[in-house]
Amino acid sequence: MNSYLTPEENCVQKAYDHLQAGLQPYPLALAALNQLANDDEVKAMWALSNYQLVHRLGYTNHGQEHAFLTAAAGHTLLNLALEAGEIPDIIRGNFGTTEDVQVAVLCALLLHDTGNHINRHGHEQHALTVCLGVLDRILTPLYPDVYKRTIIRGMILNAINSHDLKPRPYTFEGRLVALADGTDIARGRGISTLRLGMPSIHVLSVMDIERVEITQGTQRPINITVHLKGGSAGLFQVQGTLTDKIAGSGLKHLIDLYVQPGDPDAAPMRANFSGPEQYYEILNPPAIDAAYTAPPLNQATLITTILPAPASD
Repeated sequence: MNSYLTPEENCVQKAYDHLQAGLQPYPLALAALNQLANDDEVKAMWALSNYQLVHRLGYTNHGQEHAFLTAAAGHTLLNLALEAGEIPDIIRGNFGTTEDVQVAVLCALLLHDTGNHINRHGHEQHALTVCLGVLDRILTPLYPDVYKRTIIRGMILNAINSHDLKPRPYTFEGRLVALADGTDIARGRGISTLRLGMPSIHVLSVMDIERVEITQGTQRPINITVHLKGGSAGLFQVQGTLTDKIAGSGLKHLIDLYVQPGDPDAAPMRANFSGPEQYYEILNPPAIDAAYTAPPLNQATLITTILPAPASD
């Protein structure tokens, strides 16, 4: 599957269907998907993680929905990166095949936020502890060889540990998981929190993002297009989450990031990662009327505009 569009409803089922279709050539990854999707311990961790963050902290969704949406996005990102010639560390280190990479990325994304069911603070490290038993249960029938199973488990835990860029990921698999995590910024993620009457800038920002689209690029291997709903509040989430994940993942050389405003007459924007600070370029900006000349600015007028003269007695 080389394209992905954030579903607007029935998110978990549609993301699951996307993974089911895309993982058909990889029976080990498909088996891991079905086992994790039906594992009662994993379901409990998704449910409690979401309760802790949405109901107690007022965050956006961090449960089953977030896990499946990031896994679906990650599967597409992985396929596009592989087509572009990127070499995952499981393959580079002669530890396994493309199928093993699919298993590692899938499991890491489905489990990356489970540590939140203990506490948000240090959730990456909490996940390493709670996922050990889960991964042994899931991976043992898929990898009877202890050596191979330990390698795959280690790569999954490595990616979980660095998904929030703390620490920075240094494996390809870890970098891709961090990047995929940053793509789940569409409005569905904030609806539950908003219904609870707990709005925040993060929630209001995701509510302004209609969908996120991942496609094969033309200039770079991967295009990520963020479609805004109407205003510009969504830029906060784009800048604070997705842009940071692209820049910090170490995969920005693969990505062109576009922002499409909700106004059909507004020009799209492209993120520029060439310098230390990211900024957005307006593509095909409207022409400026050459006949217009700004009037001279009168200092006294400026002062009275900002600080009006007090009323006379």
